Amino acid sequence: MAQTLQAGIMRQDSTALSVKAHLNTAPMLENHSAIVKIESLEFDNFVYFNQTPASADLKKLIAWIRETGDNQEFPYLIIDKVNAQLLIFNSNGELAGTTPVLLGMTHGDHSTPGVNHRKLMEISPGERITPAGRFILEFGHDLHGQDIFWVDYDAAISIHRIFTNNLKERRKERLQTSTHLDNRISYGCINVEKEFYENTIRKVFQHTAGYAYIMPEEIPLELPFK
Repeated sequence: MAQTLQAGIMRQDSTALSVKAHLNTAPMLENHSAIVKIESLEFDNFVYFNQTPASADLKKLIAWIRETGDNQEFPYLIIDKVNAQLLIFNSNGELAGTTPVLLGMTHGDHSTPGVNHRKLMEISPGERITPAGRFILEFGHDLHGQDIFWVDYDAAISIHRIFTNNLKERRKERLQTSTHLDNRISYGCINVEKEFYENTIRKVFQHTAGYAYIMPEEIPLELPFK
């Protein structure tokens, strides 16, 4: 029988899952207007890989996390979908690294219900979306035994090394261009260069809990973090 997208995948162990239960008690953003009142001077000079300055929404989200302590002193990452860029922060809020990413082929902020139970070939291009929201990272493995970080296990969304077996997709080349306009190619997962995954993401998150904040691209910034 052909395996579905989620069949055979492995989550973290029960100890790590108990940590997840603790993280789920974190206070959420209750006042939507609060996020737009906080400014981040530190990132005023930050530029994306296409050399454009950091968006106001990115700076607001970083400032809100720091102001509220929403990360609960755990490391975290932010994915700016509009600009196809990932930023990793240590538990003290210091920037640990940043990299371009490949994202779901279709723009949108919500996964299609039940998509994780389908075979890849059954997922239409319009359903290949990287969802927005605040997620708890879980270290695990895919059905081939490759280590990954689950972002949304129930929707089968993870962060993993780029796949280069399909040469027509040109995934490695897409990550190396100076534009973010060609970074939409995946089924919804977040793809990064192997070196960045192993030297930065795995180093920061493999032995600790952490958060992933995926910024929306169609709905207002504060809605996924309420």
